Amino acid sequence: MSITGINVGGSGTFEADPIPDTSVFPAGTVDTWTADDPSIVITPNDPTDPVDTRVVVSVPAGSTLTTFNLSVSVQMPPDSSGNTPAPLTTSVAVPVIAAPPPPPTGVSINQIA
Repeated sequence: MSITGINVGGSGTFEADPIPDTSVFPAGTVDTWTADDPSIVITPNDPTDPVDTRVVVSVPAGSTLTTFNLSVSVQMPPDSSGNTPAPLTTSVAVPVIAAPPPPPTGVSINQIA
């Protein structure tokens, strides 16, 4: 699935998926999500599920960002020989979609010539 962006004042749900998509992360894998802008809020999608690989990312109302970078670092547990693999990391640019203008609530008459 592609990255489509988040509206100002809105949120989007993101997921860390293994590559190739036929593989699975082993039990005990830990995802660490970050954004390069401190105004971006990242919360677990389901805080009661310790294996949920999804997060909800929110852009504050009034934000003037046009994009931000969202990153995830996936640390798998040690393998059967006790070796801890290097974390798997990736980052994507997430567009921030400007809030649309408010709908009209009235009408006025102006002379233009």
